[in-house]
Amino acid sequence: MNKKKTTKELIQILEKKAEKGKNNIYSALAKILSKPRKSIAKVNLWKLSKIAEKNTGKTLIVCGKILATGNASAKINAYAFEFSENAAKKINEAKGKINLIEELFKEKIKEEKLLLVK
Repeated sequence: MNKKKTTKELIQILEKKAEKGKNNIYSALAKILSKPRKSIAKVNLWKLSKIAEKNTGKTLIVCGKILATGNASAKINAYAFEFSENAAKKINEAKGKINLIEELFKEKIKEEKLLLVK
């Protein structure tokens, strides 16, 4: 796995992507990551699972850290700034997929398939 990018590097990449795209999801994500670290969201697995159930086929982008509280009752496809080791294990056991946000740029995912989770 590559070295994790710094927040500043991620923001620069997101701003460049925002200029090219039609949707504002990348610029919204850059703004959220520009805020102080303590204001970045911490999302529990049970909440993420509920969101995934309601938005089947969407790729979830978590603007913060995914925590392992709860279970993955739905198949979750998510990208996050950070995630706990236990959260990753639970998502993988439920046949889901979890990656760091910087991995999102290597994928060819249409912007309408992305859902920002705050």
